[in-house]
Amino acid sequence: MAIFSEQVLTQLHEDAPFWWYLKDQATRSPLYRRKQITELDNRVNAFLTMLALADKNGHQPLAHIPLDEQGGLFVHTWLGIRQHQPEIWQAAIENVTDAALSDELASALACYETQSIGDVLSHLGFSDNPWLRRATLKYAQLRQVRLADAYLQEKISAADEPEVLMALENIACQSHETQYDLSAIQIDSEAIAFAKLYIRYCHGENESTLIPDLMQILRPDSAHLRDLLPLLFSIAPVDQVSTWVQQLLKAAISDRLKIFSIGIAGLTENIPVLIAYMHSPEWAPLAAEALTMIFGVELDDDNLSLLQVEFEDKEKQSAYEALAEETWHQRYQRDKQAQPYEPDLPYPDIEKVTAWWAQHQAQWESGQRYFAGQQPDQAGLEHVLANGNQQQRILAALYLKRLDPEKPMHRVV
Repeated sequence: MAIFSEQVLTQLHEDAPFWWYLKDQATRSPLYRRKQITELDNRVNAFLTMLALADKNGHQPLAHIPLDEQGGLFVHTWLGIRQHQPEIWQAAIENVTDAALSDELASALACYETQSIGDVLSHLGFSDNPWLRRATLKYAQLRQVRLADAYLQEKISAADEPEVLMALENIACQSHETQYDLSAIQIDSEAIAFAKLYIRYCHGENESTLIPDLMQILRPDSAHLRDLLPLLFSIAPVDQVSTWVQQLLKAAISDRLKIFSIGIAGLTENIPVLIAYMHSPEWAPLAAEALTMIFGVELDDDNLSLLQVEFEDKEKQSAYEALAEETWHQRYQRDKQAQPYEPDLPYPDIEKVTAWWAQHQAQWESGQRYFAGQQPDQAGLEHVLANGNQQQRILAALYLKRLDPEKPMHRVV
């Protein structure tokens, strides 16, 4: 006898992959905090439990969940492992051919303890597909499994860039006591060069030798500029950071990067620039996001957002409506710096933000960097790690790793 109605099953087929995808996106979004991630995680687990029960009772839910839909690979892999049916997860992994799918696979694997999926990890680890081997390394990172030095050295000496990059990321996240030889890397690319610098940053290399090398990729055309700025700005003198921000504001780069650089720099001198950006329908939400990155204010909670966005200027209203109809993928085609969460960012009320800044400006010290309303020292970073949004928490974990390279990086996703 069926224990689920057709209506419930139909909803389950949609909800199980969708809620995993939502949680996955939320882990990197400034719109979510740790408590909300936990709630999403609980909801995903509830749907997975129902999915396993439906499968056990003969409903065959996987037949109604396409592998190529967002979350499909996660669900198929998770259920195949749960039900001890290797033919399911082996079929699911056949088309893992990029970083996003490799991460999705790793997320499914991370639901299980290492000792319970040793055969699965072995199958993937010895695969000819580098994206599958990469997923096992990502799994170790998600589960905070410390990998042996010799094993990681073997991985960074390999010939496939996806695997090498993830192994380098694993090294960065582990204690600086990990022994490795970066000169053994055979691949020469900008991504590999940045990954090496990332290790040096996380393992506490002195600023005097690290900053000049970071500067080598501080170029407008660098694909890693967004990832580079938090590293460089967090260890350079404030006056130098201020100079770099002014140079970036004049550079031929996306306005998204310019706004991001102001938020990451955390200097109060650039608040008028952010407020000026708020006059543009496209840049206003991003400028408000940068304001949150600096001061920790929440537009909705602090009554600084517009509940309904309407402009007297018809041209401005038309531009806003066009943006509202644009999908993230369309926006990404226009600007590769666009982030998936952008359409959901609150829209700032410029008058209220301006008034807020006039009222609170005196309490923020000029020449001091701020991060989510805190000074970026040990105590401030630990506060942000515990209380910030996910984007802030990811950065706090990175900065804390720099301050204490002996410890592994905090897991926040």
